[in-house]
This record gives sequence, structure tokens and C-alpha cells, in this order.
Amino acid sequence: MKKLPDIQENTEPEVNQYINRVGINNIKVPILISHGNLHKQVQACFSLSSDLDCNTRAISMSMFLRILKEYIYNNFNFNVMQEILKKFKNVSKNKSHTTEMIVKFDLPFNKKSPKSNIDFPIYYPCIYKIILNNNKFRLFRGITVPYTSYCPCSYSLVESAKIGIPHNQRSYCSLYVELPLNMDVQFIELINLIESRVVNIIHPILRRMDEQYVAIKASENKFFIEDIIRRISYELNVDKKIKDWIVICNHEESLHQHDAFSISWKGIKNGFNENTIIC
Repeated sequence: MKKLPDIQENTEPEVNQYINRVGINNIKVPILISHGNLHKQVQACFSLSSDLDCNTRAISMSMFLRILKEYIYNNFNFNVMQEILKKFKNVSKNKSHTTEMIVKFDLPFNKKSPKSNIDFPIYYPCIYKIILNNNKFRLFRGITVPYTSYCPCSYSLVESAKIGIPHNQRSYCSLYVELPLNMDVQFIELINLIESRVVNIIHPILRRMDEQYVAIKASENKFFIEDIIRRISYELNVDKKIKDWIVICNHEESLHQHDAFSISWKGIKNGFNENTIIC
């Protein structure tokens, strides 16, 4: 059988220019995510890429998929991600220095209503990111948690007038952490950390007694966005399992045209900062 030509590897680039990242994205693959003794099947969206030296014309994009194929429906974690990047590095002829993988998925966790105790799932957007740079790994994990924020100003004005209803906002906290190679933090731990500080959490099902409980609790826990991000940042700073972090809070205003946002990061050398691109 005649050997087919390898145009990617065996032809010269027209312009000898280094490329920072080239790869494939929007790859939808079913995987299993472990949580304690439970395994949850999710549909994940993958992005796989590497840098490209100036003398190589193109990478073998199908090679990413052939390697990833081995892990469909399998248990997925940082160890597996390291295996995938090592395999691509070993079989690729490209003299790349950096290879990375991003995995996004919605992870369900059952949450009970506070009084009626009805179980129902809430889906949290999650992300894994792993970078292999000069044979050294960096591991990242992220999650977005919804909550409600009860405005202290609005409450104060209504209380002063003895009439009216204070307003609240649907709010979101996106947290991204870098983890040491010898340590892991589960998604549920990040959810619990955030929800313990925002207090006014989202419940999937509320009956009347639940709504009353939530309304009373919200009136007892009134926070500005600045209060929320400071509370979360404090907890992150004292958590020794987390190497680095960045947290982004968004409050969707119910009265104003604008929304409110706040960002805070740990501030370590070569860590997250205002120029961080999460994805």
C-alpha cells in the first residue's frame, strides 16, 4: 500500500513564525466525574492545544482526538488529564514547550429545600484546566455558584419609611483556584466555601414555608457585593490547600440599568491577576 504524504510534518511553513497556541475546541465527550464514592456522568466540552515552533507547519489535530478517545466514559480527574497531555507530548513531533487542556461541564448536586426537605438537582458550571509547560504541570479548577444578594441600602430606606419591599439581586460567584500537584480540592468543597459566606443560597424547589424561611433569612443577611467578595477572599486566604485563587462576583441589578461586579485575587508572584484569562 502506498504511503500517504504527511503534509503537516513534511512541508515547510510559508512564514517561520512561532505560534503561542493552536489546537481544537468544542469537542463534546461523555466522561465520569468522581465525587467521593459517587460517579456522575456529564457531557464535557474539551479544548486541547499546544504551542508550535517556527519550523513546523502544522500539528496533527486528530492526534488529540485519538488520545482523548481512550478516556470516553472513563473516570476523569487531574491524574487522567496529566496522562493525556504526556501522551500527546510523547507522540507529537512538534517541539512544543506548552500543552494545555480545558474541560467544561455542568455538574449536578442535589439540594434540599430548607423546610420541606424536597431534593432536586442544581447544575453548577465547572472547569478543569491543566497546563504542561517545560515538563512541569499546573492544575486549575473553577466553579460558578448562584446566590441572591439582599441590598442593605434598600432595606434601610424601606425600614425608615415603614413601607415598601427591599430589593434583591440574582448573583453569581465564579471562583478559580490553582492547586498544588500533591493536593486536590473537590468541587463540592468550593461550593460549600462560597455558599457558607454568601448565606442566601439558591434552592431548586421552594414551597410556601421554604419561601418564608428564605425571605426572613435574607432580611437577616444583607450584604453589598464588597462584603461578599471580602468574606469569600478571607476564607480562601486561610485555606492551605489552595495555592492561588481569583474570585469574581456579579450582581444582576433589579432596579438599575447597570450590574455590579467585583474581582479579587491572592496576589502571589506569577499568579492570577487583572490580566488573567481563565479560559
